[in-house]
Amino acid sequence: ARYLLLTRPVLVTTAATSAVANEMNKDVRVLVRTRFINDEPLLKSAGATAVVYEEEEVARVLMETVLEDMRRCNEEACPLYEDV
Repeated sequence: ARYLLLTRPVLVTTAATSAVANEMNKDVRVLVRTRFINDEPLLKSAGATAVVYEEEEVARVLMETVLEDMRRCNEEACPLYEDV
């Protein structure tokens, strides 16, 4: 395999799987999902090629939601408790 995508919720399992994958295939690209940005050093040292963070993705989506709501509120009346 050229790529291995890991989305396991347990950090140590993801790190161990990354290490084993690299031992089995030095050319594999291991792309992992983790919960926190602080997990990156462990995952990179275990052989992860790229790391995507839940907390970063959630922050990005929340910011996009705020910006969209601000844009919409500038264009029309915006009730205080309207769903976004």
